[in-house]
Amino acid sequence: LRADRPAEGLAFARKAMLAAATEPAVLAHARAAAANKQWDVALAGFRSVLATNPRHVPAATAAARLLALDTDLPADALEVLKPLLARPDRMPADVLDVAGHAYRRLNRPDRLD
Repeated sequence: LRADRPAEGLAFARKAMLAAATEPAVLAHARAAAANKQWDVALAGFRSVLATNPRHVPAATAAARLLALDTDLPADALEVLKPLLARPDRMPADVLDVAGHAYRRLNRPDRLD
């Protein structure tokens, strides 16, 4: 997807998703929608991936980032991250980064559970 032409990227990703609703196609469409600030479309795509795999790190972190930073719903972001936060021994840095943003938005920067 081209960053300088997000609308074209969204159209391309939508065609790919409709042709074959595979996880990568749905994720690409959701990312393109987020780049176009179509938060509801993006979130629906990320959540559809998470419905089949709640520990899908790229979908979870993208959805949580959108919720915490773009739509100002940090508590919802932490709910999305909950399956990943439950296993601190296998937690990617992206998860900690987004969780930190969410806790900061909740005025709880010292908290990470």
